[in-house]
Amino acid sequence: MIDREVADLNPTRTGSADRTGSWNWQDDFGAWLAGTNRDRVIQGAADKENKRLQQLYSGQAQTNSETLGPLAPRYTGNTEGLTVQEIDARIAQDRLRGETFVAASANPNFRGSTLDPNSGVGAITAAVSAGNQDKEDKDKAERNAETRRQEGRQEGAERRQSQRELGIESRARDQRNHELSLSRLDSREARLRAAESDQLTLQLEYARLGQRDRERRADRKDKAMMMLLQGLGNLGAGFTI
Repeated sequence: MIDREVADLNPTRTGSADRTGSWNWQDDFGAWLAGTNRDRVIQGAADKENKRLQQLYSGQAQTNSETLGPLAPRYTGNTEGLTVQEIDARIAQDRLRGETFVAASANPNFRGSTLDPNSGVGAITAAVSAGNQDKEDKDKAERNAETRRQEGRQEGAERRQSQRELGIESRARDQRNHELSLSRLDSREARLRAAESDQLTLQLEYARLGQRDRERRADRKDKAMMMLLQGLGNLGAGFTI
C-alpha cells in the first residue's frame, strides 16, 4: 500500500494528490486489516520518497558543500516540503554559488569570511569588487603617505639647508659687523693719531716760530749791542783825538 501511494503523493510529498480512484473502500479495508489507516499509509509513502530523494541528491549536495566555504547551502539535504524542481533549482544555485566562490577565492583581495552566509552570486562578485577597491584605496593611501614622507624629508632637507645658509649668512653678517667695528675703531684710532700728530706738529711749529722769534730778538739785540759798542768806540776815538 505504501509503494502504491508513493506515486499518488502531491509534488511536495506532504499528502496525497487525491486523484480520482487513488484511494477507495478496498484501500480502507486493506488498511484496517493491516492495523493502520490512510493517513499513516500516506505518511509512510512520503517518508519513503523523501528518503529516496535525499539519497539521490546527497552526492550533489556534498560536492556543493565542499565549494561553498563559509556560505550556507540553499539545499541542506532535507527534501521535505520541496518539489523536485525546487530541489534542482536550489542545488543549481549552490553549484553556481560554489563555483563563483572558488573563482573569487583565487583573488587575493577577496575576503570570503566577511560574506553573509546566505550571499548569492551577486553578493560574491560585489565582495570581489569591494576587495579590489579596498586594495586600490589602500595602495593609493600608501602611495600618498610615501609621497608625503618623501615631501616631508625633502622639506626637512630644504629647511635644514636653509637654516645652514641662514647660519652662514648670519655668521658672515656678524663677521662683517665685527670687521666694520674694527674698521671704525681703526678709523677712530687713526683720527686720534692724526689729531695727536697734528697737535704735535702744531706744537713743533709754535716752538719753531717761538725759537725763530727769540733768535730774531737776539739778533736785533746783538746788532743793537754791536751798534752801541761801535758808537762807544767811535766816541772813545774822538776823545782820544
